[in-house]
Amino acid sequence: FMYIKDLDKFSSTYRCRKCDKIFPHHGTYKRHERTCDANVRYKYIGGAFSIKPTVFEELESHGIFIAKELRLFSYLAVFDIECMQVKATVSSSSKTDYVTKHELISVSVCSNVPNFEKEKCFLTVEAGK
Repeated sequence: FMYIKDLDKFSSTYRCRKCDKIFPHHGTYKRHERTCDANVRYKYIGGAFSIKPTVFEELESHGIFIAKELRLFSYLAVFDIECMQVKATVSSSSKTDYVTKHELISVSVCSNVPNFEKEKCFLTVEAGK
């Protein structure tokens, strides 16, 4: 985690509210804004969201049919990772102050797989020191 000391030095760009174009100088931004008549345009790199066919639908398009009862996997495993923030021991630079860092505390795992049904919790011994 880090924070910005001098926001003015960090934010030296200007964005048109109508078309989202970015300008490095306030003067060019103001000149553009007076004449900009565009509405905001959103660019989606992969195109707009669309639901992709499932693997079973893909197989069916190639003439391969899987029975409905075979499409679900009856086993499941879940996990949980816990971390805590501790005071940073990393040296700060002239531009960045390191205040805290994440340290792993525990990992818990559980499943319904036969012979692996007992939950497990792994603790970090050195956490927070």
